[in-house]
Amino acid sequence: MKRIAFFQDNLDVGGIQKSIMNLLRNFDYDNYQVDLYLSDKKSFWQEDFPPQLNIKYLKYIPKVFSFMPFELARKLVKIDFSDVEEYDLAVDFNSYQFSCALGALSVPAKRRVMWIHNDVSIKL
Repeated sequence: MKRIAFFQDNLDVGGIQKSIMNLLRNFDYDNYQVDLYLSDKKSFWQEDFPPQLNIKYLKYIPKVFSFMPFELARKLVKIDFSDVEEYDLAVDFNSYQFSCALGALSVPAKRRVMWIHNDVSIKL
């Protein structure tokens, strides 16, 4: 069974949140173990999560780190994943939040992906 970790800030109101909820509701849990890491317990969604979905919460990271150059903040903030088995894939599903990027880059994983929810050329 393949193991996948998704990193998302929260499940509050928004397009990214709706997108991940739709994905998680329709995932093939017979072939994949899925862990959803959240930075915040805020949730707009009142629906039941699939029972196979493991929801985990990251330790609070002060917002000030979001304003620093990423590599500097990454050296200052450590997330302890010492008790986690290696994932086949880690996904930064948000692409806007420091905690999601840090989690996806720090967790033991064979591959890492950043899911981008808009046109990168516009952002640049």
